[in-house]
Amino acid sequence: LFFKQKTAYEISLGLVGSEMCIRDRVSTQSTWDQLNYQMEVAKIGDPWSILPIKNALYAKECTQVDLSGRNLESVQNFENFPNLEAIFLNNNQLVNINALQTNFRLKRIFCSDNRLTDIDVVKNFKFIEILLLSNNQLKDLDHILSVLSKLTFLEQLNLDGNPVAEEPKYRLKIILQMPKLKILDRHAITVEEKIKAQKLDKAKAGALKKAPTGEPKKKIRVSEAFSQGEKDLYREVKQIERKREEARKKKEEEEKKAAMPKEYEGMPETQLITTLRKKANQSFADKLTDAEYFDVEELLQKEDPKGSNTITVEGLKAFIQKLKKDEGDMGKIPSLDTEEDVDQFISSVKVETEEEENKIIPLGNIMKKINSIKWKFVEPEELKRRVAQYYEEANKMKMLHKTEEALLFATKALHLDGVRDRSKGIEPEAPRVEKEKSRKDVASFRVPSQKYDEEKIIKTIVNKKEVIAKTKYDFAMHTQ
Repeated sequence: LFFKQKTAYEISLGLVGSEMCIRDRVSTQSTWDQLNYQMEVAKIGDPWSILPIKNALYAKECTQVDLSGRNLESVQNFENFPNLEAIFLNNNQLVNINALQTNFRLKRIFCSDNRLTDIDVVKNFKFIEILLLSNNQLKDLDHILSVLSKLTFLEQLNLDGNPVAEEPKYRLKIILQMPKLKILDRHAITVEEKIKAQKLDKAKAGALKKAPTGEPKKKIRVSEAFSQGEKDLYREVKQIERKREEARKKKEEEEKKAAMPKEYEGMPETQLITTLRKKANQSFADKLTDAEYFDVEELLQKEDPKGSNTITVEGLKAFIQKLKKDEGDMGKIPSLDTEEDVDQFISSVKVETEEEENKIIPLGNIMKKINSIKWKFVEPEELKRRVAQYYEEANKMKMLHKTEEALLFATKALHLDGVRDRSKGIEPEAPRVEKEKSRKDVASFRVPSQKYDEEKIIKTIVNKKEVIAKTKYDFAMHTQ
């Protein structure tokens, strides 16, 4: 009796609002069948008709509704679908879509092949990205632009088949008012069209009506006529052209150099050898190598027997004096010749500390600044004397069968000997001058005169014996 006395609209309100029929003894399936039949007769589109389970929870979670091809004249009951993002209403007889005004989360509307005459409700959809309204009855381009120009996220628009699409400069006016639009009437917007839209006559552009809010139309600058992707593309093209021009100039210079005659005597020094020689001479002069840096750090740790990782100012001064005396046998000493240089280094270390009155200095701060000091090699004569002294001590320890002590002295001697070699630097080889080639068609019976220097020969033999003895000793020590 309840359903016989109620109209279709009241029945739909009762079902959507309170769901009172579900709790009645009347069958739910038969109730919806009767409601759908009445909706079809009245040609009213209701999103509840497509839900598999018709309750408020399913309606709230629904994000897409398809009511296309049903010959509908109106739609209703969309207020219970708050999360709707896409709706398909193609091939119907709709005059407006005002029933969607509460669905502000809509991003895609497909409403082609209808009889729409008004789209003012679209201004409520701030996040809409796709709006397809082809083959409708939309007129008045200025009014439509006043609505669509507020949709900042709109990228695809289709108004083909409407009377508005036949107005003069229709496409250019839309491009001018909606610079972020990418596709219009199923055709991508090109750069040429954006430039033409910018060059519209001011009188024709002024004929466009302003928005109802009275806000002035924003003029689009030339830089805004291109998308970010187009700007990146033009930038990459310029970079490629610049690289090609640089490569062309470089090739021309190389060809000119290759064509010039080479003037040098003997075998020239290659670029790699020149670079390595310069690097070798510079890297050992005034800086510490990695191994020498760790040697300094080890000496500094010995000044802190308690393991507090700190040192006093007086202790730092004493440590600098030890470095100047080369007590660590590195073969290098800091170039802190005067007390002012020492005080300046200590003050630079104290600036970075946070202790009271800077009486205690962390060891880490000292090691950070240790390479800012200029270092220099010990005098070659001193190095030579110490090398001989350590070799003598090594031989004594070896005779006493103290292998570890002998190895320690030999290692120090070898290290200082290497430092002495590095202090000399690497000099370039003397240029090789080609000798005159003797004629092969003439026999020469002259024997070159040779002068023998006995002292020189003796010195050479002695030096060779020393080298052989040293090599044997080193081999024996490493073997042990």
